[in-house]
Amino acid sequence: MRPALRRISVVAAAAAVLTALPGVASAEGRPEGRTYHVATWGTDHDSGSSRHPFRTIGRCTEQVGPGDTCLIHRGNYRERVAPPSGRADAPVTLAAYGDGPVTVDGTRAVTGWKDAGGGLVAADVDLPLDRSENALFLDGERAMEGRWPNSGSDPLNPSWAVAERSSTDQHIDDPDLPDGDFTGATVHLWAGSNPWSQQTGTVTATSAGALDFKGGNYRCTPLCMGDQNYRNYYLVGAKATLDQPGEWYYDKDARRLYLVPPKGGVTDHTVTAKYESWGVDLSHSSHVTVRGLDLWGTSLRTGADSTGVLVEGIRARYISEFSTLPMPRDDELAIPPGEGHIVASRVLNSGVQILGRGNTLRDSDIGYSAGTGVLLRGSGNTVTGNYIHDVGWMGSYTPGIEINGSGQTVTHNTVRRTGRASIDTAWQLNGVPFHDNRIAYNDLSEAMRTSRDGSPFYVCCNLDAKGTSVDHNTVHDADGQVGYYIDNSSGTFLLHHNVAYNTGTRGTFFNGHSSVSLGNRDHNSSYARAFPPPPSG
Repeated sequence: MRPALRRISVVAAAAAVLTALPGVASAEGRPEGRTYHVATWGTDHDSGSSRHPFRTIGRCTEQVGPGDTCLIHRGNYRERVAPPSGRADAPVTLAAYGDGPVTVDGTRAVTGWKDAGGGLVAADVDLPLDRSENALFLDGERAMEGRWPNSGSDPLNPSWAVAERSSTDQHIDDPDLPDGDFTGATVHLWAGSNPWSQQTGTVTATSAGALDFKGGNYRCTPLCMGDQNYRNYYLVGAKATLDQPGEWYYDKDARRLYLVPPKGGVTDHTVTAKYESWGVDLSHSSHVTVRGLDLWGTSLRTGADSTGVLVEGIRARYISEFSTLPMPRDDELAIPPGEGHIVASRVLNSGVQILGRGNTLRDSDIGYSAGTGVLLRGSGNTVTGNYIHDVGWMGSYTPGIEINGSGQTVTHNTVRRTGRASIDTAWQLNGVPFHDNRIAYNDLSEAMRTSRDGSPFYVCCNLDAKGTSVDHNTVHDADGQVGYYIDNSSGTFLLHHNVAYNTGTRGTFFNGHSSVSLGNRDHNSSYARAFPPPPSG
């Protein structure tokens, strides 16, 4: 059940700040900061006062210093926000004023549509992101990139084609494959004897009922196409896939965007495309408070050196989009690269990212990501009281919350509807230490929607969890094998007072795999294959 988020009363906060005058000392003797206003009806040439506000948040962040505040009035702000640092005793604050939603929008309108023949319209536009990271929205709803076979609007419940058993690791036979040139398209694979991760490749040739591709299959078996238990795939990113209203394809070389228009044409509809990956960029900021903002088609991040950042009461939608699963870079891996590390694809470049030390994300609603919901990396950070949902639909190890590092606190979150795990840590990215973390009072449900082998709470591999406590969590109604899965020789985990039901054959599993799993403990937990029915009478 979704918790009631504690929306911060920004009106009350604003009222308190408005009483402060520049240079007037607080009760503690610290000078109060200045307050500037931002509004869509303002101008950046004005003073930033309540009567003469700035037009953009960016103009306000050019003016603020430690202790200063940007109060942002209702409206849509299509810009990238990157405030300077404050101090521990005088943070820089960006806050919604309280007179309506304040949205940092990472999209831009696409106009100039012309008939392109074959039932398509096209617009000449230079989309700045990598081709695989584009996103399109039609009338405020996510538009589906052209794909075959067609699928519904829920990316966590996709439609798949099934290859013939005569397929091989770089070749697909399928008599249902339609005619058309799919060369250059991405083939998305959910295949193998036990497909615990999905992969992507690039189509190199097509013929009647068959195609060749390269890439993918970094681990064959168990993750390969061919005569396997699972042979699921779909195609995306080719003009030949455009066959239903709302589908789109971007020709990067020609800088042309194609769209199957809605019935009646595109004239009376609004089309926007993603332009900004990081609408609120705190990667070079410390001691900043972000309060009450909405994010649309973009995300927020702190940096490896950030400290003292507080993010509270945000509402983020469609934070990450991508259509390929490349191997992580060597410098992103904590151990020597290996072909199995494809499972960690996109963990580090998706989601709302809380990096550094001593930063907090709380009381926020974060939803709709092809990859991670929240990435927690560094030390001493806190993620608490959040609702995280509908993430990880590309099927790698991108979870609702990814925890790397030590001294992290993850409590009282609700994580619902994830492609794989609700909470996860990837050993390839974290290395061996995973010390003194607290993971408690979280509700994790409807996990493992695009994987076969895993759990709502999953850790891997060879992790030393000294001082880490996993307690008072509830996992339920998931498609995996187990509720709490400590995989591949990870040790010294303490589990206690947890609950699991409707999660597969086990409540918890300490898996030594090729080695041993030592020093793990589980006390006073309750596990059931199904939730017991209420008493009769």
